[in-house]
Amino acid sequence: MIKKILFKTFYFISPVILILSLLLTNPDQYSDPLIMMTMMMGALGYTWISLQFVLSARPKFIEIPFGMDKIYRFHGIMAVVAILFAIVHAIVNEQVIGESIITTIGTLALILFVLISLLTMLSMTPSFILKYRPFKWLKKTIESWKKFTYEQLRFIHNFTIVAFVVLNIHVLLTPSARNSIFITVLYIVYFVVSISFYLYHKFIKPVHLKNNKYLVTDVIKENDAVWSIKMQSTKKQLKKHIPGQFAFFSFKNEKNKILEHPFSISSSPDDDLSITVKELGDFTKTIGQIKVNDPVFVEGPFGVFSYIAHPEELETVFIVGGIGITPIMSMLKYMSKHDPNRKVLLIWGMNTMADQVAKEMFKEIAAKMKNLTIIPVISKDNTYDGEKGYINQKMIQKLVDKVQINQSVAGYYICGPSILMNLCIDALSAMGIRKKRVHFEKFAL
Repeated sequence: MIKKILFKTFYFISPVILILSLLLTNPDQYSDPLIMMTMMMGALGYTWISLQFVLSARPKFIEIPFGMDKIYRFHGIMAVVAILFAIVHAIVNEQVIGESIITTIGTLALILFVLISLLTMLSMTPSFILKYRPFKWLKKTIESWKKFTYEQLRFIHNFTIVAFVVLNIHVLLTPSARNSIFITVLYIVYFVVSISFYLYHKFIKPVHLKNNKYLVTDVIKENDAVWSIKMQSTKKQLKKHIPGQFAFFSFKNEKNKILEHPFSISSSPDDDLSITVKELGDFTKTIGQIKVNDPVFVEGPFGVFSYIAHPEELETVFIVGGIGITPIMSMLKYMSKHDPNRKVLLIWGMNTMADQVAKEMFKEIAAKMKNLTIIPVISKDNTYDGEKGYINQKMIQKLVDKVQINQSVAGYYICGPSILMNLCIDALSAMGIRKKRVHFEKFAL
C-alpha cells in the first residue's frame, strides 16, 4: 500500500518540478497568465509523455504493487491525458506567440503521437474511449482499411520514440531552454531517463532473457483449438511464480524471428513450466506448429491474480469463460497439493463440453479436493443435461447458495472474455460482494 501511494504521489506531482523550474528561471516570461497557463499545459504533457516510456518498460518495482494489467490501463489513460494537455498547449501557444519553426516542430511531434496512439489504442485494446460512438466508428474504419497483425501494431507503436525525439528537439529550442542552462540540462535528464528505460526494454532485457532459455518438452492438443506447451529450463530458472500469474514467452516463428506474447501460466509452481493456449490471433493460430526442443525465452512472472495474495479468504469461487481457465488451472493444481480441504466452486462457461480442456487433470484434482465443485455452464448445446445459458447474477447466486459458499469469507476470481468479466463484476457488486474480494486482470495485448 505504501509503495502504491508513493508512486501515485510522485507520478501526479512530477510535472511540478518542471513547472517551478520554468517559473523560477524565467519569471518575466510567464508574467502573462495566458502564457503561464500554456506553459503549465505543456509541462504536464511533456512530463507525462516522458513517463510513458518508463511504464511501458514493465519495471518490476512498479508492477509488483499494482499488477501489470492496471499498469497497462493506467499507461493507456495517461497517454491520452498527456496528449490532450499537449494539444491544448499547442493551440494556445500558436494563438499567443504565432507560428514559428519551434511550434511547427512541436506540432509535428504531436501529430505523430496522436496518429500512433490512436491506431495502436483503437486496434490493440478495448480502451475506455471505445465506450463512445465516434471512437467505435473510428476503430471500425481503421480495421476496414487493413487488418493489422499484433506484430505490425507493436512495430507501429515503437515509432513513439521518433515522436519523442522530435518533441525534445522542440523543447530544447524554446526560449526557456535557450536562456537557461539549468532548463536545458533538466530536459536532457528527462530525455535520457525515458530513453534509457526504452533501450533497456527493447535491447538490453532481451539479451538478459537468454539466461531464461527454456526448451519445449511436450506439445499436447487439448481439443480442436487448444494446445498445452510444456517446457524446461536449460539455464537460469524463472523466478518461482505464484499460481495464477502470467509471463511473456518468446517463440521463434517460421522466419526465425523471436516473437514475444503474454500467456497465463497453467502449471503449478511445483511443476515444470507450461502454458495452455487457444488458437485465436495471428500468432496463436500457429501455436500447434511448435515442436519439442524448440527454444523459448521467458520473462516474468507478472501479475497479482492469485488466491495466494489473499490469505484472509478461506473459500474460493472461480468464474471462468472458455480459455480463461488457464490461470485457474495453475491455482487448482497448487491447491490440490497444499490446501486440498479448501471449499472451491468453479463456474465454467463454455459453448459446448467439447471446449473443455485437461479433462484428466481435472479428474485428478477433483479426486484430491473433496470440497471442489465444478459446474460447466453450456451456452450452445440444448441437449446438455446441466446448467445451460450464460453466466449471470441469478445463476451465480443460485450456484453459490447450492454449494453453500460463505460469502463473507470467500474470494471471487473472474477470468475470460471482457464481456463476461464486466457482467460478472457488476453481478457480484449487485450481490453485495465487497470490491476487495473480487479479483480479475483485464488484458487485450
